[in-house]
Amino acid sequence: MKLALFPLPVFLLPEGVTRLRVFEPRYIRLVQESAGDTGFVILPINNLGAVEKNSTDKNLNWGSLVKIVDFSQGKDGLLHIDVKCEAMVRVSNVEIESDGLKKANTEIFNHWEENVSASTEIRCADSLTEELKTVFKQNPDLAKIYYETKFDCPVWVCQRWLELLPLKQSEQNLFAQPNSLSRANEFLTEIVFE
Repeated sequence: MKLALFPLPVFLLPEGVTRLRVFEPRYIRLVQESAGDTGFVILPINNLGAVEKNSTDKNLNWGSLVKIVDFSQGKDGLLHIDVKCEAMVRVSNVEIESDGLKKANTEIFNHWEENVSASTEIRCADSLTEELKTVFKQNPDLAKIYYETKFDCPVWVCQRWLELLPLKQSEQNLFAQPNSLSRANEFLTEIVFE
């Protein structure tokens, strides 16, 4: 399916939620056209060049398919939208429309399976969960945009940590891939148990 692209320095994995401020006319149009079930793709801004050149490198041609879950006008007068990641997608064949809005073909791929075997791979799940609960308590703005939390799901907890940590683009590219759960587990284990 062909979807609009919103290049941003945002890392969002399935079920992750973030708030965006929208002010450019092309992105206001993106919001209008993608309301409801359509959605749009948040594309890592550092990967945009590779996607525009139709790179076949799977570490670079990915994005987060998001749907709008809430919107409001901020105190700054700008449109604020809360978006939730529905799935990870591969992006190809970018087209640029007259106002500069980019659209591309997208194909959904499974990120990490939320099954028992995947959850048991996360060795430091209890520590990660308790620390994440603390982060949510200390950051009411973060807690406010998550209408549903899944602290009982280690995969969900691991994904939220990867979104919150200041990862390098190369780390984001790695952890966005389908078979990266064990690497993410090693990475988070080192951080939690340092």
